[in-house]
Order: sequence, then C-alpha cells, then structure tokens
Amino acid sequence: MKTVLVNIILAVANLLSGPLKAGAQGLAMVIAQVNLPDGDAKWSQVGDLIAEALRDMAAARDLDADTAMQVRMAAERRVHLQLRELGLIQEA
Repeated sequence: MKTVLVNIILAVANLLSGPLKAGAQGLAMVIAQVNLPDGDAKWSQVGDLIAEALRDMAAARDLDADTAMQVRMAAERRVHLQLRELGLIQEA
C-alpha cells in the first residue's frame, strides 16, 4: 500500500512545478517512512490527508510563487501534524 501511495504522489508531483512539485515530493518521502502493514485501516486516513494536501497544492499552481510556497508549507505542516497525531511518524 505504501509503495502505491508514494508512486501516486510522485505522479501528481510531476504535474506540478516549482515549490508545489517539491512539496509533493516531500510528502512522498514522509509517506515512505510510515510503517503500517498493508490493509491497516489507518491507510485510508493517510490517503485522505495526502489527497487533501495535493488538492490544496494543485489549486495553488496558478497563484504567484510566494502564495504557492505558503500553500505548500501549510499543507506539509498539516500532514505532518496529523500523521504525528495518528502516531504514524515521530516528531522531528
């Protein structure tokens, strides 16, 4: 499951550019560190978090670079916080 999700995120990253592409790639790296067995119910939650973050980034792709960077950082922070709250990653 993890490999599939990481590959989907990387495919979406290729549709983005600049800070948004880097943000999506960063999300893929974070998901690659999640240690959940295939079939675990938490994967659904992880997928929902990533989908929301990628939607936000995709919506910002036509905005100016500063705004796009702010959207990226906010989406990444939100995903990190929520993954920590689920106990899936440790605080850096």
